[in-house]
Amino acid sequence: MRLTLGHVLYILRDDDFDTPIFAGVPIDDLDEDVWDAVMEVVHDAVENEGPRNGFSSVTESWIGWRHLARSGVSFIAVLDDEYEAGSVNEFLAELATHYMGEVDDVRFPDTEGLEDVLVDVIPPWDE
Repeated sequence: MRLTLGHVLYILRDDDFDTPIFAGVPIDDLDEDVWDAVMEVVHDAVENEGPRNGFSSVTESWIGWRHLARSGVSFIAVLDDEYEAGSVNEFLAELATHYMGEVDDVRFPDTEGLEDVLVDVIPPWDE
C-alpha cells in the first residue's frame, strides 16, 4: 500500500488494540496523543458509547475510523493533512467492504497477502 507517515492505515480487532491486523507504520511511530485518541474512538465504538464511524482532529492530525460491530474489526486512517471527512469516510467504507469480501478470516487473515487486498481501494490522498 502506498502510504507515507502522513497517511497511515490501521486495521484492529476489538479484543487486541496492541497488535493490529495491519499497521501502515508501527504504533510506536505515532504521536502518543494520536494513538490514545485512536484507541478511545475505537473503544467507544466497540462498547457502543460512540459512533461506529467518524472523523475528528487530534493535535495536528486527523483520524477517520469505521468499526464493523458484527466482525469486531475497525479500519482507521491517521492523516497529517486535512481531507474532506466525507472522502475519508467513503474510503474507509469501501475498504471495509472490499476487505470483508476478499479475506477468508477477517479477524485473523493471512497477513502476507493483506497488502495486495488493501491496494485495490484508492485512498483520497492518492487521487
